[in-house]
Amino acid sequence: MSYLVLDIETYPDYKLWQPEPKKPRAKKDPADAFAPLYAHKPIAVGIAMLDDALNLVSLGCFGTSQFGQDERALLSAVHEGMAQVMSSTAPTIVTFNGRGFDLPVLALRALRHALPAGWYSNDHRKRYTEVHHLDLFDALSESDSSRRAGFSLDTFCRIIGLPGKLGFDGSMVRAAFDKGEIAKIEGYCLVDVMRTTFLLIRYLMMRGRISREMFETATRALWDQCQQRQMTGVLFGADMNMLMGLGPTVETPAA
Repeated sequence: MSYLVLDIETYPDYKLWQPEPKKPRAKKDPADAFAPLYAHKPIAVGIAMLDDALNLVSLGCFGTSQFGQDERALLSAVHEGMAQVMSSTAPTIVTFNGRGFDLPVLALRALRHALPAGWYSNDHRKRYTEVHHLDLFDALSESDSSRRAGFSLDTFCRIIGLPGKLGFDGSMVRAAFDKGEIAKIEGYCLVDVMRTTFLLIRYLMMRGRISREMFETATRALWDQCQQRQMTGVLFGADMNMLMGLGPTVETPAA
C-alpha cells in the first residue's frame, strides 16, 4: 500500500471573517482567534509520497512562493495533482487532524473558487476506516474515545524520539506571512510533513502492519533523506535510539 502524507498552512480570509473587537480587560487578543474552516486560505500545502515499501518517492510544497497571492492557482494545482495521483496509484492519504481541518479546508476553498475536488470522496470522509484516509490524530486518540488534551503532533513526535517544535509553530504562521517570510512557512510545512511520516511508520509497526525490519529500514531511510535535505527542524535534538525503537538514550554521568 502506498501513502500520501499531507499537511497545510493557512492564513485567515478577512473578506469572509473578522475577529471580534477586543473587549475591555480581555486577556486574549481577538486577532489570535481561530477562523472558521471556510475562512482559511491555504498558503502552503506540503505533500510526501511513499511507495509500497515506505520509500520516500517525492516531497514538495505547493506554496505562495510559487503562486504568489493567487490562491485559486495554488488550489487548482493541488486539486489537479491530487486527482491525478488518486486516479493512478490511489494511495492512502495520511494526515494529523486532517479530517477535522486540512481536508475540509481544501474542499471548502475549492467550493469558494469553483474548483473540482472530486478526489476528496466519501471514502476519505469515513471515520472508522483507514483504507482511504488515515488521520493519525483520530487513530491515536481512539476516535474521541480517549481524552484528547495534549494530543498534538508535537507531543507524539516527542514520544517517538523526535524533537518538539523549535522556535516556530503554527501559531506563528500568520505573523510570519505578514512579514513576507514565505520560505520559513513552507519549510515549516515540509518539516511537519516529514514528522507526520515518521509517526506513520511507527504507527504501522505498532499496529502490526509492517515488520520490525521494515520499520527500521524505512525509519533509517527517512532519516537519511532528512539529513540530505538538511531539515534541522526534524534532526536537531532527536533521540536516535528512541526513534529506532530501542528505548531512550541513557546519558552517561560526567566523571
